[in-house]
Amino acid sequence: MNRKTLNLFALIFILAFLATILVVWQLFLAPRQAKPSPPTILPTPSPAVSSPTPTETGGRGDPLEKLTIDLSQEFPLLDFTPYQEIDFSLEYAGPRFLKVTLKQDTPQIKEKVFNWIKEKGVDPQTHEIKWVTP
Repeated sequence: MNRKTLNLFALIFILAFLATILVVWQLFLAPRQAKPSPPTILPTPSPAVSSPTPTETGGRGDPLEKLTIDLSQEFPLLDFTPYQEIDFSLEYAGPRFLKVTLKQDTPQIKEKVFNWIKEKGVDPQTHEIKWVTP
């Protein structure tokens, strides 16, 4: 090899060595600057919203007995639903609103549904019934 080629290889070797030293310095030895943390924003109370005031129950909401009475008035068949048998199934879809799925839409099956409701001590006229056939 001639002298010019050897000098070129030596120059490339020295540059590669210096580049390696700079990379190592940047990755492992350079002092790190701490990343600034985002500012902490604390919630402040809104002047337009007032806090709830305690009621006669000491701020604990409605007593359990009242909730149970309300549920039993709006959902008198709640303890028996959802209910299913061969010809029909029924479930509550809302307060005093029953969804009845019939296997076949016949007067005999609808009468069975009315009789089941009466057997539970509830007047079927107190409920809105949605009849559904699959």
